[in-house]
Amino acid sequence: SQYSVLGKKCHPSEPVRHGGKRQQKTMLLTQPVPTMRRTGNVILVHNPVVWWKPATWLFGIIRLVAGTRWNHCALFAVVEGHPVVIEALGRGVVATAYGDWLRRSPDRVTHVVDVACTAPEIVAFLGKKYDRKSLLWYCLRQRVNGKWKGLSGDAADDALYCFELAALVHGLPEWHRVMPDRFVAHIRAKEAAENARENHKNIT
Repeated sequence: SQYSVLGKKCHPSEPVRHGGKRQQKTMLLTQPVPTMRRTGNVILVHNPVVWWKPATWLFGIIRLVAGTRWNHCALFAVVEGHPVVIEALGRGVVATAYGDWLRRSPDRVTHVVDVACTAPEIVAFLGKKYDRKSLLWYCLRQRVNGKWKGLSGDAADDALYCFELAALVHGLPEWHRVMPDRFVAHIRAKEAAENARENHKNIT
């Protein structure tokens, strides 16, 4: 089945096939995803590296380049009454039904940063290509020599990797060159500022 997200098709992910004892043991150690509060919440994701599954080795490589324990991030949104997760994957920026997203990788560890934006701000980037070059080459070069050699400004949003997408949606300065470890620090600072404003509003 599929449904429309502001005119764009949203395909639920395939059902999870539970594996043997090793996978079941891993699932027992998994931290549950906290309840989402509002559109714009950032979900930080840590996927385990399993040595006998070469496809998972990329998670470790990304964390090494990124300088953070999180190899992926995604955005939660309620669009046309449907809770969805919008994220940049290898096939581009896609939307997945929230329930299906939760079942897709039961062995991941997640943390939710409670920041807000509007659904159209996120949905506008559906269909964008994935930015492998920035993540695996330009970020690595910047970590080594401190200089950004990739695209910048409007030219940079033709293709996005997950941290770029979240940084752009949430208006982080120089989002195109934000290193994932700095993104985590920036987005947590934004969460603290929004919470402080909300607390001040409640007091007054």
